[in-house]
Amino acid sequence: MPTLLFYKKPVILNREAHRNFKIRPVPSFGYAARTNSVPLTGNEFAAAARQFPILFIRDAREHYVPIALLGLRKDENLFVEADGRWVGSYIPAFIRRYPYVLGDKGLPDNFNVCIDEEFPGFSTEEGDPLFADDGSESPSLKRAIDFLNAFQFETTRTDAFCRQLQKLDLFVPQVITVSPKNGSPYTLDGFSVIDEAKLAKLNDADAGNMLRSGYLGWIYAHLLSTHNVSELSARLDPRLKQSA
Repeated sequence: MPTLLFYKKPVILNREAHRNFKIRPVPSFGYAARTNSVPLTGNEFAAAARQFPILFIRDAREHYVPIALLGLRKDENLFVEADGRWVGSYIPAFIRRYPYVLGDKGLPDNFNVCIDEEFPGFSTEEGDPLFADDGSESPSLKRAIDFLNAFQFETTRTDAFCRQLQKLDLFVPQVITVSPKNGSPYTLDGFSVIDEAKLAKLNDADAGNMLRSGYLGWIYAHLLSTHNVSELSARLDPRLKQSA
């Protein structure tokens, strides 16, 4: 999955080029309206599981990555309304970090802070400045960078979690069948889930490691979340009816 799904013009934040930049609150979530899934970190599972299906996909490296499924059709996020409002109870951190993002320098734990220059909340006239008069980071920018660093830390933890699951051969393919009231049934594939039967057969050492690492809680949050597919279908129905 691309890590810059809705970033139109990501550039490295520069103290000189962006010295006069100010940022206003995100005006809407319209930027995420055409994104039907986003990566999720393990520490988000408990909150996300109340609303989204948490599934796994393989990235370009053939590593498993957890995602929050936000829509059942291509280019459609069922949690963003036409006016840009987010209508869910939880917003994934991947979406909340916008318009900031960390850019990989190609070295371990070494990143550039980047921004999407096309974000409509940037201005030179009003908003919170990114930099103070002396060129230092403003409190607003420091908070954003702290959030990015925390997100990166949790991403690293989640990568380790997925590697462990893959090592223990706990993933199985999952095909999702959707039967909306106002449309024809169809299927979605390319996803994986954790096999609860295989999980139950883990030896005591591996099961103990899962428990002590906190992974077991993440696993059961994921398993519970898969029932949210029907909730997505219910969210889709009014849109299908409207377009019929």
